[in-house]
Amino acid sequence: SPVINELLLQQIPPKITVQHAVQKSLKILEEKSIPEPEESVLHLLSHALNLSWENGYRQLREILSLSVRSSTISENAMSPIQQLSNQCLSKDERDAYISLL
Repeated sequence: SPVINELLLQQIPPKITVQHAVQKSLKILEEKSIPEPEESVLHLLSHALNLSWENGYRQLREILSLSVRSSTISENAMSPIQQLSNQCLSKDERDAYISLL
């Protein structure tokens, strides 16, 4: 919907980390009572980031579970999930993601 897209454009700037994009998107979709917000966010962001079909959703779900346990994942952490979590979305990735929602 145009209202949700506008909120996402305001709340998810280019260069936002994947972790924060997941958190902010989920919050917006929950506030707007969108059905299955977690599944929508994780599948569509996985697609926008060109993550593999087999692992992308699972990797983003791990980021979501990490972000529930700690507000910020350490910059020094070097696991692949933590690296993805700290990765910044490019403007093109952000725009592609929002267009899918």
